[in-house]
Amino acid sequence: MWKNCLIAFLISMVPLAEIRVGIPVALATGVHPVLAYAICIFGNMLPVPVIFFFARKVLEWGKDKNPDLGHYQQTAIYRQVLHILP
Repeated sequence: MWKNCLIAFLISMVPLAEIRVGIPVALATGVHPVLAYAICIFGNMLPVPVIFFFARKVLEWGKDKNPDLGHYQQTAIYRQVLHILP
């Protein structure tokens, strides 16, 4: 049971899968629906503070590593600073 909960939790942390895949996987493996919902919501919210606080640092670090991608990363940094949505 806890193995199935851990799998659903980890799937919910993946940006493309998120809750849309985590909850059905948890329910298919026999996890109680309320527990599956709580685990997947928590798993989906856990990476948010990490991304919020470290995204700019990672983009600034990586802009000099690949000159071709530097322009796109710099644009992403400016959009983050100016709060402009793409």
